Amino acid sequence: MREMDAAASRAWEEIRRAISRLPAKPLREIIAERWGGKQPLSVGILLARWPSPGEALEASARSDDLRLVATARIDEDGGLRLTFQTEDPDLAKRVVYFTVYTLERTDSDPFAGGGVLMVPTSSSPNRFEGRCWLGTLEDLRPGDILAIQFAVAP
Repeated sequence: MREMDAAASRAWEEIRRAISRLPAKPLREIIAERWGGKQPLSVGILLARWPSPGEALEASARSDDLRLVATARIDEDGGLRLTFQTEDPDLAKRVVYFTVYTLERTDSDPFAGGGVLMVPTSSSPNRFEGRCWLGTLEDLRPGDILAIQFAVAP
């Protein structure tokens, strides 16, 4: 029981430190300022610990309005794959913009960024998905906190 309490305490401390480095202003406001006052349709941030070589990474987060799910995965070659999924037809055929950085770096110096178009999946015409492969991001060290900000353009 003590070991579980100690592990939970360490995990909470790491989460607290990571959260304290996030922007104080809501992400939706930050993105709207960058887009000249235009409000994004859906926004979110995914946080994940970068794994050691050979370890798996799969982390997901929902957007602030719960309409969009972002998932980060490390493939067998050590490359980072991002997938965005929704069942909301209002987000279909829209672009999800993203920026990838660590909490030690600012989002003005990202590792990667771009956009993906939300298209119907082959398995279901009522589900929409955008995918991209970002490569190995070799500058990341095991234990770095990966942060992925994402937003759907209006």
